[in-house]
Amino acid sequence: MPEMMRTLDHLSRHHLADVVSMSFGSLVENFNSPRNQRSYGRSLDRARAAGMTPVAS
Repeated sequence: MPEMMRTLDHLSRHHLADVVSMSFGSLVENFNSPRNQRSYGRSLDRARAAGMTPVAS
């Protein structure tokens, strides 16, 4: 998951997309950590602030 968030940050910083579709094919355990949740939330917030629409499944 860290790779996906780094990629999202790169796209946000360089305004390379209007919409980003992500598939979270990951174990629930990856989302249970408050630290991970904050990290994901910050990356998604930066994307929205850059005018991007993140879509996740």
